[in-house]
Amino acid sequence: MHGQEQQRQQQKANIRKKKEDAISSLSSSFSCAERAEYLLRRMERGYVDGDDNDNDCYDDSKYNSSRTSSSSSVPSPDRFSYNTVIAALANESFTQGAASNRRQKQQRKRKNQYQSRKDTQTKENALIDDSNQYENENKKEKSCLSAAERAEALLGRMRIRGIEPDVVGYNAVISAWSRSGEGEESARRAECVLASIEENQGNIHQHQYVRPNTVSYSSVIDAWSKSGASDGPNNAEAVLKKMESLRDKGDVDASPNIIAYNSVINAWSKSGERGAAESAESILCSLERGSNLSSLSSSENGHEMRSGSKMRKQSLHLLLPQPNYITYCSVINAWAYDRYAKDKAVRARFILDRMMEQARDGSTIDVPNHASRNRSSIERSKEMLRNAHNMVLDACARLPFNAGPSHQRNSLQILIKTYNDATIGGGLLSLSSSFKPDDVTYANAIRAFARLKKKLNEEVDIDSLIEQAYIDCQKGGLVTNLVLRTLKRDASPILCSKLLVKQTKIADS
Repeated sequence: MHGQEQQRQQQKANIRKKKEDAISSLSSSFSCAERAEYLLRRMERGYVDGDDNDNDCYDDSKYNSSRTSSSSSVPSPDRFSYNTVIAALANESFTQGAASNRRQKQQRKRKNQYQSRKDTQTKENALIDDSNQYENENKKEKSCLSAAERAEALLGRMRIRGIEPDVVGYNAVISAWSRSGEGEESARRAECVLASIEENQGNIHQHQYVRPNTVSYSSVIDAWSKSGASDGPNNAEAVLKKMESLRDKGDVDASPNIIAYNSVINAWSKSGERGAAESAESILCSLERGSNLSSLSSSENGHEMRSGSKMRKQSLHLLLPQPNYITYCSVINAWAYDRYAKDKAVRARFILDRMMEQARDGSTIDVPNHASRNRSSIERSKEMLRNAHNMVLDACARLPFNAGPSHQRNSLQILIKTYNDATIGGGLLSLSSSFKPDDVTYANAIRAFARLKKKLNEEVDIDSLIEQAYIDCQKGGLVTNLVLRTLKRDASPILCSKLLVKQTKIADS
C-alpha cells in the first residue's frame, strides 16, 4: 500500500510538472498583447490566405495551428478593436519597463565586472566573449519594437483605414510611453502624442472625438516624473500649469486632479535639485489654499447649495482638489532628501504637524478615525502615518555636514518628539496611537541619534537615547537585520557590544 501511494504521488508530481512546462512554453511563445495584435491583423486583412506577410518583431507562424485552409470572412476592425489592442500593449509596456530596469542594472553590473578584470590572456578572451554577448543582447533588444512603439503605430494604421483615433486610444498610447521605462525618451514621446491631440482638437469635422482630458495630461506628468531627466520636474510642472490654465478658462475635462499634483511633487522629491523641497511644498500650499477656499465657499453659499446645486459643490471640489496623505508624505520625503536644507528636520516636522491637523479637522486626508469603516483603508492610512513619522526621523538623520549647532539642537528636539509620537503616542492629536512602529522606525531613530551625537560633540548623553530605542525595539520584537546593521554601522563599538551582549543574555535566559 505504501508503494502504491508513493507511485500515485509521483504521478501527480509528473502531471503537475507537465502542466507547468506547458504553461511556461505557452507564455514564452506569445504574450496576451501579441495574441491581440495577431487577431487584429486577421480582422484588417479579412483573413485571406497568403496575405500574411509583415516585418513585425514577432512571427505569425506561432499561430499557424489556429489557421484553416480556406478563406473565411472576418469583421472589419473598428475603433473599439484598436483601443482594446492599444490598452493591451500599454499593460505590456509596464512589464517591459520593469524588465528594462532590471536589464539596465544587470548591464551596469556586467560593465563593472569587465572593468575590474585583470589584463591576462585567459581573462581577456573571457572579456571578449562577454562583450560580444553584451552586444548581441543589445542588438536583439533593438531589433524588436517596444510595446509603446507598436501601440503608437496602431494609431497610424487606424487612420489608413479611415478610422479617427479617439481620446481613449491616445491616452492608452501616452500611458504606454509613461510605463515603458525608457527615461527621458519615453516622456518626450508621450508629450509628442499629447501635442498631436492638441493640434487636432480644433478641427471639429475630422477630429470630433479628440480632445485631451485630465488623463491625457496626468499621464504625461507621470512620464516626466519617472524620466529621471534633470529638467523632468520643471517639464512636469509646466504641464500642470497648462492644466490649471485650461481649468481657469472653463475646460473642466482637463482640470488637474490630486494625482497630477502628487506626480509633480513626487518628481521634485526625487530630483535632488537645489530648492526641490521648496518647490514641492509650494504646490502643497496652493492645494491647501484651494481646499480652504472650497470649504469657505461651501459654508457661505449653504443656502444656494440647498436649492439644488449639488452639481456645483461637486464641480467645486473637482476644480480644487484636496491634498491627501500621499501629498504630505511626498513633501516630507522631499525635505528629507534635500541635500542643501539645513533646517530640513524643522520643515519636515512642520509638514507632519499640518498633516495631522488636517486629519483632526476631519478633512478627506484618509487617516483612521471613528468614521472609517473600510478595513483596508484603515490599514493603509496607518501605514501612511507610520511612513510619515519614519520620514521625519530620516530627515533628522540626513542633516547636512555644514549645519550649525542651532540646527543640530533643533534636529535633536524634533527627533526625540517624533520618536515619542511614533512609539508611545506622545498625545499628538490622539492619532499617533492608532499605528504601531516598525523596524524602520527604530533603525531611523538609532541612525539619527548616532549621527547627531557625532555632530553635537557629546553635549548630550545620546548613548542613553540609542540604548532606550534599542530596548524598545527588543520589547516590540522588531530587532531585524536592518536594525542590527544600523546599530553596528552608526553606534559606537562600545555601545554596540554592550547592547548585543545584553541581547544574548536575554535570549539565553
